[in-house]
Amino acid sequence: RLMRLGAFNSVRLRYDPVDDNTRDVIYELEEAKPISLSVLAGYGSYEKLRGGLEFEDRNMFGLAHDLQLRGVQSFKSSSGNLLYTVPEAFGDNMNLFAQGSGLLREEVTFTRKEYGGSVGVQKLLVPLKTDFTLRYDYEFLNAVEEFPNSANLVGTNQANSAAFVFQFIRDQRDNPLLPRSGLKLFSKLDIASESLGGDVNYQRLLFGASYHRDLSRGLLLHLGAMQGVSFTWGGT
Repeated sequence: RLMRLGAFNSVRLRYDPVDDNTRDVIYELEEAKPISLSVLAGYGSYEKLRGGLEFEDRNMFGLAHDLQLRGVQSFKSSSGNLLYTVPEAFGDNMNLFAQGSGLLREEVTFTRKEYGGSVGVQKLLVPLKTDFTLRYDYEFLNAVEEFPNSANLVGTNQANSAAFVFQFIRDQRDNPLLPRSGLKLFSKLDIASESLGGDVNYQRLLFGASYHRDLSRGLLLHLGAMQGVSFTWGGT
């Protein structure tokens, strides 16, 4: 449990004898470097060049709280994210987190303006080897039309969305970036409602899976599928 906090490079345990019936329990901890700063760079066919900075402090206040800050700028968008995590806030394998984000992005026919935040808990379900997340999201969503008199406009271009989000992830891959074997299953359910503080009502369900296997001599098989649906229960 100490090692999972992320504040230590190593955790060692030994028992020193005091007498025939007593032992002292000794923990030897090597603290990890808490602060890191990463430079981000990339290229996309639409956004072109993009770059940014990511800052992380894995031991805020000396309590193993984790703070992540990220800012990214491209030719088409500006975005920022903040994530604060309190590990084991409610017991073994249950973390508390708060998140904030903002996005300004020029799409082909409109400009996206989105910002908001969330607070939630994450729990590792050990018997199922599955991460479960429950969070409350509140987002301000705005789509500024480049051609406001267009006859093709459908729906609202501004909304405040308040939702509960349920997410399950079972990840048995050997590596999250370059997997050679393993299976990943995930599902996500969003329930947005005016009764939660927003002004829109909708549900969104997403399922997905990926499978990876090393066939032989470096020949890798990667399979993936994802399916989602958005709807309003009992509405048009």
